[in-house]
Amino acid sequence: MLNLILKKNQSFALDKTESKKVLSDQYKIKVYYTGICASDIPRAFKSGAYSYPLVLGHEFSGKIVERGKKANKYKVNDFVSVFPLIPNCNNCSSCKKKEYQLCERYSYYGSRENGSLSEYLNVNEWNIFKIDRKFPIKLASLFEPISVTYNIFNRINIKEKKQKILVLGGGFLGLVFSGILNFHKFENVEILDRNKYRLNRVPNKKYKKIQSDINNFKSKKAYKYIIDFIGNTDSLNKSLSLLDKKGKLILAANVYKEVTFSKENLNFILRKELTLEGIWNSTFKTKKNNWKQSKIFIKKNSNWIKSLITHEVALKDAPKLFKNIYLRKNNKKKKFNYIKGIVGINTNGKN
Repeated sequence: MLNLILKKNQSFALDKTESKKVLSDQYKIKVYYTGICASDIPRAFKSGAYSYPLVLGHEFSGKIVERGKKANKYKVNDFVSVFPLIPNCNNCSSCKKKEYQLCERYSYYGSRENGSLSEYLNVNEWNIFKIDRKFPIKLASLFEPISVTYNIFNRINIKEKKQKILVLGGGFLGLVFSGILNFHKFENVEILDRNKYRLNRVPNKKYKKIQSDINNFKSKKAYKYIIDFIGNTDSLNKSLSLLDKKGKLILAANVYKEVTFSKENLNFILRKELTLEGIWNSTFKTKKNNWKQSKIFIKKNSNWIKSLITHEVALKDAPKLFKNIYLRKNNKKKKFNYIKGIVGINTNGKN
């Protein structure tokens, strides 16, 4: 089978290897589509991998082509997406509560072990999320990031439709969050991003779109909720200064540089009795399952979600797209309109 391997920092290679034997509780997935996550870029280009060589990819969809002897829940030819986190203990306090995203000892497809930038991947039965045959298989590769966004959404009061909400960052997650707010009929929403192209994808014309750098953004409003998809010193300090009394800041971006807070902004946490909450993953196999929420959302908003996929490439062309995304963030000369990239593998015209 063909794999895209991260051999070392900033070095990809296409490689053919023998397909691994399916274990008794596993399924072999023929991968159709793999999404490129923002976290994959520092993993590939800023020495962010846990080990080398590594096959990236944790947002994916495909079809079951083989199953182990004890894997009886799903059938060959079932279409699936995959929850990428693998709880390895099933005994910590979080796993006992079915809060698997907080497992104290876990593995992860595409990060701590090989992922889906490959023609085939063996997946544990527990991690599989079956989808209908009519469900768009391309969009099924986006279950993971959209489910994370639903976990963020569940941290706001769904009855407060008119509360002021500020979304910092109009990348894929920020736009999906604005789409979820629109889907659930929230009214008073603002989205900030420097890129007009991204802001034009906001689904509700009544939502205020702010084209600005975070440092230049000024507002006389106080916000009940601020969701930070930027994750740096400027965005975090600005958020604390803009929150209303008893407001909530939800941190939804990986932080890759040291962050510092001013004394004034830290005091805001005390004096305004603010709440800070962090979200990095989604709920799965629980009563309130973010993946089931995402399934409904994707079905009802499929055309809009498709519009967020700005780049689609074959596996052999993925290294170039990875590099362009990295340069776009780190080289002022390399600019192009980008929201979400996906890699097509074994697609055969699948949509």
